[in-house]
Amino acid sequence: MRKRTKQLKELGPPGTVSKILWHFTGGPRWNPKKKQRYKSLKPSADAYDALKGILADCKLRVGQTIEDIKILWPELQFSQAPPHRLEGVRDVPKQLNSVQVCCLADIPIAHLAYHAGRYGKFAIGFHRDSVIRSGFNPVFYTLESTRIIRSIFGAVTRISDVNVSGIFQSTEEIRARLPKPSFSDSRLELDLSYIDAECMTATEFIMAAQKSFERLLAFIKTFSPDEFGTIYCEREWRSTDTYSFSFDDIAMIVLPKQIDGTEYFSIFTGQDLKELNLPRTVPVVPWEDLIEH
Repeated sequence: MRKRTKQLKELGPPGTVSKILWHFTGGPRWNPKKKQRYKSLKPSADAYDALKGILADCKLRVGQTIEDIKILWPELQFSQAPPHRLEGVRDVPKQLNSVQVCCLADIPIAHLAYHAGRYGKFAIGFHRDSVIRSGFNPVFYTLESTRIIRSIFGAVTRISDVNVSGIFQSTEEIRARLPKPSFSDSRLELDLSYIDAECMTATEFIMAAQKSFERLLAFIKTFSPDEFGTIYCEREWRSTDTYSFSFDDIAMIVLPKQIDGTEYFSIFTGQDLKELNLPRTVPVVPWEDLIEH
């Protein structure tokens, strides 16, 4: 076993794992009204400005996107006419919403071209070690109808339905019904105070559980069987906090030589590079030279 492990270490990781995690700046914008992404990529000029803004601030901020966690939930189906006989079970679409997150993608350089159609050709690559230190974690991918996502959906909906404020109504109602002279009974007052304390503890536990589920949902991504070649292969990493980085954390900057007549690479290396005070130790590579066609 040890000999086999040593052989694997000498071979190195497979081509599906990268030491650089990427953030593309040209993906579709977020539509806050419809709460979904637009279908088309953002204009190249906007993607370029976004790349410069990230480098100028040395911050990759939490995005506006609210991740939709889609679930196919089995529900019993009954006939509409009396006596409402059971007709079977049907998967009904359900949805949970994640908190806003900061995203990167674990994509080897050899596969970057495949993702350009979805996210453009402007990208910043960060060293994996830095990303891990900053709290990023790989996303948990699951199909929409698996047992695990249904279990999570059931737990989240049940804990969300708990009326925390109603927990205290029991002792309040008891106090309201008791005649005033009864409150001179110190033992009864002590018992009611004990119930109040237990209610407070239960409330704190429920709120902590709700918060824990919120954090969990931030790292879950569901996909359908026809999205193995899109969603599933992105190998996304997330953080719920803004990623503050230094130039030492950058492994590579990639941008195209030219799009629609604009010489982005020349403009960046000839002008913006100096304004950003980007050190020469950070590789700036043309997309066309990096990606083999």
